[in-house]
Amino acid sequence: MKVISYFILAGLLLVLLFFITYKLSHQIYKQNKIDREIEGFQAEIDRLSQENQDLDELIAYLQTDDFKEKEVKDKLNLIKEGEQLVLVKEYGLLERPIQNEKENELKVIVHHTNYYYWWHYFFSLEK
Repeated sequence: MKVISYFILAGLLLVLLFFITYKLSHQIYKQNKIDREIEGFQAEIDRLSQENQDLDELIAYLQTDDFKEKEVKDKLNLIKEGEQLVLVKEYGLLERPIQNEKENELKVIVHHTNYYYWWHYFFSLEK
């Protein structure tokens, strides 16, 4: 009878040990999964923080006088007093600027490639 009770007790201990091992391994798996999610979120936070910093720098640059002056020059073709406007054609420097003596105005002759003129000859909407 003692032997049977030892077998039953050993069986119960084995079942209990298996149950504890199963629960412990399941907890370790869940903890590792949570740790990986936290690492992913931390990487996303770092990426968004860097993007936010880049946007802050861009906003700061867009508010500078240098940017505003560059935009005025590029978009509105305005120049400061005392500056001269130099136009560059598509494939290099212009061949010859012509200065009108009576108006003190700089006029530039722009030369395009031959196919450009043909294209505009046949397909231009201006008549």
